[in-house]
Parts: sequence; structure tokens; C-alpha cells
Amino acid sequence: MTKDVDQAPIQARGTYRRLLWVLLVVSALATVCFTVRGVVQFVYWSDPAHRDQTLEPWMPIGFVARSYGVEREALARALELPPESLRSLSLQDLAEMRGKGFEDMFREVETAIQDLRSE
Repeated sequence: MTKDVDQAPIQARGTYRRLLWVLLVVSALATVCFTVRGVVQFVYWSDPAHRDQTLEPWMPIGFVARSYGVEREALARALELPPESLRSLSLQDLAEMRGKGFEDMFREVETAIQDLRSE
């Protein structure tokens, strides 16, 4: 009977150690993923070809702001957009939402960017 009682704490420690190893591996994988993501974004935005890109319908406002070197929030305010639309809406979606064609939206965004850059 004493043998079973002595084994219980040892088994609990083994389970605890496995749990700690799993947590360590998961946190290491998360760290690697975020590091790779950060490096990829750094390399992408360091390329001068990604600055001042021609506006296209698929581009979200955040991407446009980053490409043109203006603050996302300032661009959203200049376009009279709610803050939650910064990631989700593309320029085409915005044009449709406002009942405009993409060309009209294109000119509006370009004007807003020029105004923000001149400040």
C-alpha cells in the first residue's frame, strides 16, 4: 500500500514536466512565427518599389497609408472613414459603399494623401 502512495507524486511531477515542455515548445514556435513575420514585413517595406505604389482596387486603406508614408488614422479621417474600416475595406469596397466609381475614389485618396503630405 505504501508503494502506491509513493508513486502518485512522481506521476504528477512527470505530467507537470510534460506540460511545461509543451508550453515551452508552443511559446518557442510562437516566437519564431512572429519573428519571421516581422522580418518579412521589414524586407517588404524596405524595398523602394513598394513605396508610392499606384493605387489599385484591392488595396486596403492601411496598405495605402503605409505605402505613401502617411498615418492610417490621418488618412481615414481625411477620407471621413470610421477607424474600424482601416483593415477590412479595400478601395473598391469604399467606392461601392459611397456609390462612386473606382476612378473617383482614386482621385479622392490621392488628394487626401497630397494634403496630408503637405501638412
